[in-house]
Amino acid sequence: MRPLILRLWLAVPLACLWFTGVALAQPPLLWATRLNDATNDSNPILTVDSAGNLYVACEAHHLDTQQSDILLIKYNAQGAIQWTRLFNGTGNYHDIPSGIAVDSVGNVYISGYSWRGYVFAGGTEYDYTLLKYSPSGNLLWARYYNGPSSQTTAISDDKAYSLALDSSGNIYLTGFSSAVNPQGSVRYEIATVKFSADGVQQWARRFHLPPFEGDGGIKVRVDSLGHVYVAGQGTDRITGGRGDAVILLQYDLAGNLNWSRTFSAAATLTDFEQPFDLTVDAQGNAYVVGYTWPGAGRRDFFTLKYHADGTLAWSRIWGRSTDYDDVALSVVVDSAGNVYVAGESDTHDTIDGTDIALLKYDANGTLQWTRIFEGDRVDFENQPHLALDRAGNVYMGCRADWSNTNYDYSIAKYLPDGTLASTLRYNASNSTDDLLSDLLIDPAGNLVATGSVYFSNTYGDIITVKYRLALAGDVDGNGCVDDADLLQVLFAFGCSAGCGAEDVNGDGMVDDADLLIVLFNFGQGC
Repeated sequence: MRPLILRLWLAVPLACLWFTGVALAQPPLLWATRLNDATNDSNPILTVDSAGNLYVACEAHHLDTQQSDILLIKYNAQGAIQWTRLFNGTGNYHDIPSGIAVDSVGNVYISGYSWRGYVFAGGTEYDYTLLKYSPSGNLLWARYYNGPSSQTTAISDDKAYSLALDSSGNIYLTGFSSAVNPQGSVRYEIATVKFSADGVQQWARRFHLPPFEGDGGIKVRVDSLGHVYVAGQGTDRITGGRGDAVILLQYDLAGNLNWSRTFSAAATLTDFEQPFDLTVDAQGNAYVVGYTWPGAGRRDFFTLKYHADGTLAWSRIWGRSTDYDDVALSVVVDSAGNVYVAGESDTHDTIDGTDIALLKYDANGTLQWTRIFEGDRVDFENQPHLALDRAGNVYMGCRADWSNTNYDYSIAKYLPDGTLASTLRYNASNSTDDLLSDLLIDPAGNLVATGSVYFSNTYGDIITVKYRLALAGDVDGNGCVDDADLLQVLFAFGCSAGCGAEDVNGDGMVDDADLLIVLFNFGQGC
């Protein structure tokens, strides 16, 4: 057994290192898979099913025709690409993905928007797009939503930016959708649309907050209580009047608006607020993050918590200092109600560049700690993403600049008390930049990240990587390899599909190899 383990460790590419300031075991790279195709692939998004299969959607740009298609990739749990699919809509021009999800039986849903021809030529310009693929990669259906403005004006602009699934397999989209104001000119509204699992539109709800003329949905989430939450923005930048406001809507599953709430740091709505992320917890509380800006000086993080009845539980504003421009981009909540917020903190100069700020609030909104993450070169760290493991550790992934490798996938692990446990970097051999775009923790407790990687002789390719984070043999994730872990493996022995954490070595089955790993590490961490 030891020679095999030694060979596996030596097989980890030297370009992929786990740098740590504390004495922790190096998590092994299980695999790194590159899709090298003829298009420039960018901004991938990621999801996972209960069996550990991974799905990545991205924009695939054709340099010769300047059109963009939606590219979908399926990997099995061992990193082998099962299939790829390109979607080119009826307009044969731009098809851009914005969200991805998978249902309980492995069907994949992608939201986005597609160009469908100019209005004056009989088209509807950009429309919401929703795609459904089977587990084997068959396109089951494509659906569109076109708002009302194309019927009366020469502008039709409907772009879905987020999707969510409920427990019955219904799909919800939200985004920006053009409409016509009483003066006959175009304005934008928040349009939220529900489709059934077989692709039938159930309802469409539009929301407009006067006096704003530029409303739009940013994120949609569904809680376990049957509430549909939409976070959006009301803006008057089109007419140059008032500032912006954050909009939070709650619908029931039938499309009835339960309540709407607005937030602005200035009661006169003269500040500028932009939401970027939304999440919900098991109690139906909703959390929204973004930035607030008074119109002069620097921007600051805002974090909002609303109860399920629409009551504002608390709001928090955070700024690193008056010298920094701070924009919150990602939020996650753990089972105890602790809230983690990550965003960019920028000096707008060449001295410090952009860093990543990570904040932790408790359930009552009390700030527990703040951490700043940066590479070793004065440049830009940006686009943070967050994930939580079963032990409550938080993983912050971003694009970070390093002196010897330029941009790398960079992921920092923080313990619940804010201790930086370790920092992972992935740099593909001979690449110029490795730009992380998304990450998650899979059902077996492994860390998966995806992004666009650029090489000197190619355009962007998608590389997805998977690391084993947990202590080898710690099946239940409590930090100790003990009798409970051994029993879990024994009870699952012989499993060959959807095995979960009992498949300790991640080879798709629970067998004697998994049992030996538990026995070999028995007592570790206890």
